[in-house]
Amino acid sequence: LSLSADFPSLEGTANTQFTYVLTIRNISAMDILANLKVDAPPGFDVRFTEEYGSKEINSMPIPAGQSKNISAKITPPDNTAAGTYTVTITAFTESARAQQSLALVVRGKSSLSLSGPEGRLSVDATAGHEKTIEITLKNTGSADSQGIRLSSSAPSSWKVLFDPEQVESIAAGKDTKIKARITPAGNALSGDYMVTISAHSDDGASTSQDFRVTVRTSTLWGIVAVL
Repeated sequence: LSLSADFPSLEGTANTQFTYVLTIRNISAMDILANLKVDAPPGFDVRFTEEYGSKEINSMPIPAGQSKNISAKITPPDNTAAGTYTVTITAFTESARAQQSLALVVRGKSSLSLSGPEGRLSVDATAGHEKTIEITLKNTGSADSQGIRLSSSAPSSWKVLFDPEQVESIAAGKDTKIKARITPAGNALSGDYMVTISAHSDDGASTSQDFRVTVRTSTLWGIVAVL
């Protein structure tokens, strides 16, 4: 019995499904049923299918002197740190066994999140007046995030400015503070409004968060309304 892989080392990110084509050869003079066993790091999901099918298998019948191809589809956990990981596949019968080691080269991947002061996602503001809130921008991924730009979506005639407007980089697991200066329209009526703040990086990471802004009209507008 022999076991080999066309490409025993593949590279991707933590959310990549690594697919290897394995060839099992029956070099004996009798038909066999080759069983499959996996030795993988904790949390790694390994599934076997026929080479050109989607049906999951854990064994493969192979006539004497012939070979069969199968696919090994390996998915690491989302939070897998960058590095090289090894998964060992074993094909075995009652009297023979063969092994093939597969290498997964996992590249780090950045991931962004936004949150408000002390985790709050709401703020009070006055029509026509600027309200500044401090937002936490965090890289929850396993690689540094580069060139992060901030943007917003707000009701018509509102102004949303950021300080800074762009963050050069955030290391994996670290965060930075951003000041968002929100100015509701001067003629905005009292009530709740939604402002969406987004962040996008040069390395493809992105996130957005909705903030509820409760607008109150100023005393001057109240006097005008009474008059």
